[in-house]
Amino acid sequence: MFVISDIKGVCAVTKRFRANTTRIEIMQVGTRMFLEKGFTETSVQAISEELEISKGNFTFHFPTKEHLLLELTKYLVKFHTREINIAKSEGLNNLLAYCWEVTAQIAMCEEHPQAKDFYRAIYSHPSTLSYIKNWTAVKNEALLSDKVPDWTTERFQLVENVASHIEMSALTEPCSEAYPLEDKITLTVDSLLKLYEIPKNERQDAIARILTIDYREIGKKMFSEFIDYVERLNQQALDDALEGYSLN
Repeated sequence: MFVISDIKGVCAVTKRFRANTTRIEIMQVGTRMFLEKGFTETSVQAISEELEISKGNFTFHFPTKEHLLLELTKYLVKFHTREINIAKSEGLNNLLAYCWEVTAQIAMCEEHPQAKDFYRAIYSHPSTLSYIKNWTAVKNEALLSDKVPDWTTERFQLVENVASHIEMSALTEPCSEAYPLEDKITLTVDSLLKLYEIPKNERQDAIARILTIDYREIGKKMFSEFIDYVERLNQQALDDALEGYSLN
């Protein structure tokens, strides 16, 4: 038979469980709306109404929607790490894997306005910008350090302060008849590789090889694959929470 202390313990566990699952549900709905409707067009109120919770309940878990954006940014870097590893497993060397990732992101943003809005938000808010810059510097050191063996970790971080501006422009500025996607990819990749002191002949060869791939098709598929990836991670987090919940 339960005593008062048992009941209090059950209530405490139940409260923690509900708080945990509510946070995950906010992640599920919020990230889905960010990717389907766009970060700019998605409000805290809209997410709260979808979940039938109060705005206060939302802000208890995520003080602003930028805090939720940071969680989605963490998913993004995991996804890109996976995609780079897949590209390398399919035969691309480190330099080409670097060029492929940049190209795929540019094509994805050109094919999907929601992706463009998402990246614009990432590069516009201090917390997400800092996170993406730190990850990119680490990623680029892993991919390009053999090309610049005398560079330190700090050097990669400093260069990313410049590279991030090029990346943001490439991901968020639209193409036009005078500035087609192929030109944007060529100019962006060449500019970034110059920052990493890649010789001109290697830059030209890498760009020529990357342009032979169907980057538009990759851009179309990549965004839908990212949405599926986020949904799987969120569902797995919820399943784990449900499985771990016990009154014992």
